[in-house]
Amino acid sequence: MTKKPTVAQYTQGNILLVPESLFAMADVKTLLWDGNSVVFFKDLENDLVDIEFCTNAPCLVYLQAGRELITTPTNEQLPLEPRDLVFFPKGLNLFSDYHGEDGQLKAFLVFFSQDVVRDFLASKKSLGSVKGSEGAAFKIVSNSLFDTFFTGLQQSSDQLVHSKPLIKYKLLELLHLVDLQDSDNLLRKNLSVDIKTSTKRNIVRLMNQYALSNLTVTDLAALSGRSIASFNRDFKKSYSTTPKRWLLDQRLEYANTLLTQTDQTVTDIALQIGYENVSHFIKAFKDKYGATPKQFMNRKRHF
Repeated sequence: MTKKPTVAQYTQGNILLVPESLFAMADVKTLLWDGNSVVFFKDLENDLVDIEFCTNAPCLVYLQAGRELITTPTNEQLPLEPRDLVFFPKGLNLFSDYHGEDGQLKAFLVFFSQDVVRDFLASKKSLGSVKGSEGAAFKIVSNSLFDTFFTGLQQSSDQLVHSKPLIKYKLLELLHLVDLQDSDNLLRKNLSVDIKTSTKRNIVRLMNQYALSNLTVTDLAALSGRSIASFNRDFKKSYSTTPKRWLLDQRLEYANTLLTQTDQTVTDIALQIGYENVSHFIKAFKDKYGATPKQFMNRKRHF
């Protein structure tokens, strides 16, 4: 029998698609499951840093212990502490960072099927037309009602798991508890949104990963889940420059490091940072640093 990987092991080479991927994780327990509605309990001991995951269903997370930092596609950061609640709509690409020195991470992850969402929305006054095609993550003010709910859920899961109607009622109860705290109707707005666009990834994390690759701006835009125009616009919000200019600067700075700290040839370095034409590399390098790569190498020999 194949041993289940931990979340840390799985995400070394994969984006975590949730909830689907969580069933196969050794450090995630399935408490309740009815079709596309599922409740997990995540119990992590090891650090999990720079973990990219994508929500394939609306999700509510309740942090029982430890601390976690969630980063959204627009690079907004949501720090989570014990008793914090956060809602993620379907179709978000996010990053999670957890450090063990803050204590072992324990959290409930609740995913809602479309029939649960439909029944919840049907019980509420219509919000009318909801503008926009993308949802957004948001935190919910916690109170003793949520503490009692999740404590009871954990204690009674062995009995609840045998009754699909009860599982549905418990998830509806949770949505109504959130709605009580939600004066801006963010929950209903997000659940009502029809996600039609491709999933957008966090540009800053993406660029940190691929800055020194040979990928073009077009390639990076596609990887980010955006059109070229949308990618350029969102990129400038984060970096105050264009993707082309930023990539050039990053690659030339790396070339500078290689020239001063290694014995690689100018040609090898040019190819390594994506230049097929060495002359173009030499010109770009001189424009940035006021000297050719060869001159930099000669300086290194004199020290």
